[in-house]
Amino acid sequence: MAGIRTFIAVNITPEIIEKMAMVQTALRNAETAVQWARPDGLHLTLQFLGEVSEAHVPLIGQQLAKVIRTTKPFPITIAGVGAFPTMHHPRIVWAGVTEGAQALRALATKVEHAMRTLDFSPEEHPFTPHVTLGRVKSPRETALLLTRLAQYADQSFGVMIVREIAVMRSILSPAGAQYTPMRVLALDAPEVINASSSGDCDSADHTFSS
Repeated sequence: MAGIRTFIAVNITPEIIEKMAMVQTALRNAETAVQWARPDGLHLTLQFLGEVSEAHVPLIGQQLAKVIRTTKPFPITIAGVGAFPTMHHPRIVWAGVTEGAQALRALATKVEHAMRTLDFSPEEHPFTPHVTLGRVKSPRETALLLTRLAQYADQSFGVMIVREIAVMRSILSPAGAQYTPMRVLALDAPEVINASSSGDCDSADHTFSS
C-alpha cells in the first residue's frame, strides 16, 4: 500500500498570503513558464519526510510534541523575493524570511532531531527559510521574470507569530497538490491541537491547494 506523502510546515496567515498572491499576479505576466503555487497552499516547509505509513503519523506527532514544548511562539517577517539556485538560473521563485530566520532555523533543527529518532533522514540541503511561490518549468525566456523579481527584491509581506507547526499530507494531481494537516502542534504546549485516529484532519476547512 502506498504511503502518505508527508512534510512538516508552518502555515502562513491569510493577511500575508493575500500580499503574496498580489505579487504572484504581477509576476504571471513575465512570459516565463512558471507553475505558480495556489495562494491557499503557501507555507514554510520545515522538513519533507516523503512517503510515510499511516501508522507512523501519530508517532511523528508525539515526537514533535516532545521537542517543541519548550519553544516559545516567536515573530517572523516575511520579505523579499528571489530565486533558487541563483537569480540568473531560476528554478524556484521564493519569498524570504528576514527577522526571525534564526528562530526558524532553530525550530527546523529541533524538528530534524525529532525525526531522526524515527529514522527519517535529514534534508539534503541546509535549511533556508522560504515560501515557494512558483516553480520555473523552462529555463528559457527568463529575462523578463528576472527583471520583475528584482523589482520585488525588497517587498515586505508582513509579520506573523509562529505559534504552531503542522504535519501535512500532500496529494499530487494534475490540478496541483492538495495539502491537508494531519497533526497540528502548538509551540510551548505538551499536546497536539487536533488529531484523529486515522491520521486525517477532522475538517475539510483544513485542506489547502498548491
